[in-house]
Amino acid sequence: MGSQPQHALHHTVVVVDVSAFGQRPLNPQLEIRRGLYAALEAAFSDSGLDWSAAEHEDRGDGVLVLVPADMPKSRVVGGLPHALLGELRRYNASRKPTAQIRLRMAITAGEVHHDERGVVGDDVTLAFRLVNSAPVRDVLAHSTASFALIVSDRLYDDVVRPDPAMDPDSFRPVDVSVKEVRGRAWLHVSDGGPPPPPPPPREPTERRPRWRWPRRA
Repeated sequence: MGSQPQHALHHTVVVVDVSAFGQRPLNPQLEIRRGLYAALEAAFSDSGLDWSAAEHEDRGDGVLVLVPADMPKSRVVGGLPHALLGELRRYNASRKPTAQIRLRMAITAGEVHHDERGVVGDDVTLAFRLVNSAPVRDVLAHSTASFALIVSDRLYDDVVRPDPAMDPDSFRPVDVSVKEVRGRAWLHVSDGGPPPPPPPPREPTERRPRWRWPRRA
């Protein structure tokens, strides 16, 4: 019998994915991967986050990062994207178009289970669905933006909306429908993207389901 999974631990879940990575030749792909990891490590440091204390899994054209619960979510959501955008601008300024990086980032938070093969959890799945959703893909395909961030509805409500320093009005609500995931998320486009429309009014007492998952047998 295999070993039992460890107890679930709370993490902020970050997924980054390089747009159009598979359309590049091999040498630019290798250069992009080196540039992406260098940018992530520098952005973590600039945001006051410890890259070495976070768990990270390579995904070829992207990275899954699990940020421990003792690192403030406000630094992950507020500081990290801004610092990462700066690193991408520095990297892209000295690279040919085939080796430049346009990046999608998704951030969620929740309980993550570990076993001998890796990690699993609803918010890990959600982060991957968000980063591959049509709204965040489309905004890069139809704009000159180099970076787009999408966060879960719960993370927006808990971390972004209450903090004016995060400029919550720069996020716009989007409907996400990817495989088993249906719900609302919040999209922020860094540079060269369309301006966000005003957020729709929300009743204070509204208690709607955040995500609809398939019923388990």
